[in-house]
Amino acid sequence: MSASPKVWSKFSAKRKDGSVLNLRIMEMPRVPSVQEKVLDLLMTYFVPEEHTMVAAGVADSEEAMQEMSEFQNHALNMESMHIVICCSDTEDDQIGDIMGCSMMMFVRKEDPTPEFKFRTKEMEKVMEIVMEGFVASYDEMKVFDLDLGLIARGISVHPKYRGLGIAQEFLRTRRLICKEYGIPINGAWMTAIGTQIAAERDGWETVCELQHADLEKKFNVKYAEEPPSTKFMIARIQLLLDMSVVLKEWSKFSVTRKDGSVLKLRTVQIHLDSSVMDNVLQCYLHYFMVEETNYIAARIPESEEAMEEVAEFVRSRSVLTDGEPHVVVCCFDNGDDENIEVLGASIMALVRKDNPPPQLELKSKESLKLMEIMGSLMEIYDEMKVFNLDPCFSDRGLVVCPEYRGLGIAQELLKVRRLMCKEYGIPINGAWMTSYGTQKAAERDGWETVCELQYEDLEKKFNVTYPRNPPTTKFMIARIPL
Repeated sequence: MSASPKVWSKFSAKRKDGSVLNLRIMEMPRVPSVQEKVLDLLMTYFVPEEHTMVAAGVADSEEAMQEMSEFQNHALNMESMHIVICCSDTEDDQIGDIMGCSMMMFVRKEDPTPEFKFRTKEMEKVMEIVMEGFVASYDEMKVFDLDLGLIARGISVHPKYRGLGIAQEFLRTRRLICKEYGIPINGAWMTAIGTQIAAERDGWETVCELQHADLEKKFNVKYAEEPPSTKFMIARIQLLLDMSVVLKEWSKFSVTRKDGSVLKLRTVQIHLDSSVMDNVLQCYLHYFMVEETNYIAARIPESEEAMEEVAEFVRSRSVLTDGEPHVVVCCFDNGDDENIEVLGASIMALVRKDNPPPQLELKSKESLKLMEIMGSLMEIYDEMKVFNLDPCFSDRGLVVCPEYRGLGIAQELLKVRRLMCKEYGIPINGAWMTSYGTQKAAERDGWETVCELQYEDLEKKFNVTYPRNPPTTKFMIARIPL
């Protein structure tokens, strides 16, 4: 069973004839039938109407339109793209007409500047205006020193549904998306009067304005008479001022230590862009990397080069870029959402069938050996294929700080994984359990072993040495009643 894509907003709009439309804005399902509709919307209306593309003459060239179609189709399939659509809010959740779409792309400070090579002079001109005109004039990543940003890639509303507030609702949704990812600023070059007005109504500020007359002289193009300028407008997203680092509280429980003292604990899902996330990554570095059996077998902890290489990978938060990361921590239940001490953490990524495999640039022989082992384990048992899951929560690690082990924290984090899967409509959750602790915790929580590999056999296959205990690694699953 596939999970329903997230619905960000539901609203009603009244047409001129008095009829009322019930609408919703939701994440674009990554299925061909929907992507084809979005591509058709973009190529039929967005590309021929967007002022910079008009100035560059894209719509006047059949070859340029074909190249633009290829470019947009590629963008619709990029993992880094975050795309939402507007459609009718029907009881059966079927997606009929696509009334509009809003596209953004995740970027990080360390990402290299993209290089584009196009066949047609019109597409080259578009990119020249964008890079040398817009980006050179205002870059929100630099101005606001953002480590993670959501860069605008366009808003389009079908002409039949304009004037209903859909563009403004898209902009409001962009605020919600940024808030969920802990991004304090969202900006866009507003090239049309409609989006400029919609942004003003939603409280966006103009921080940079380029006159079309100046752009015409600089790039030897011709803009439409209206509007006279393109505006870079921003929305400031309130993060910790009106909400804590906690996204959601999943459970509360109490445990008794050996000395008889009782600890009141809770599990919470946290914002990725928070100081707590830094603490989670430190736990990952100090405990998970040096204790996990596959890391040990690959001799990662024994190699200073490998440890630094993997540590840099973790510190850069690249571990969070595969799919949609969901991080849950166990902490004290003391009512303080700002100063959270991480006692344990569970990291999963929401991945989809069409996600390309992550490309990791690792150089040390130990890191390459680890990737070889992990890749083989994935081939031996892949729950997405076995159970035909789309999407699927993929395990990225579970760690409990040593001083808090033996208190049932690992089992509680596994229980929360069940709850998260239930919320997303995912019937199976699985993971390779490589340690006695996680194997026992999973057994107590009712997980089943569906695949078991002897470490002795893996040693022969990969020419490595595993710790003596446990003797096997188990792929264990939880079945979630939906």
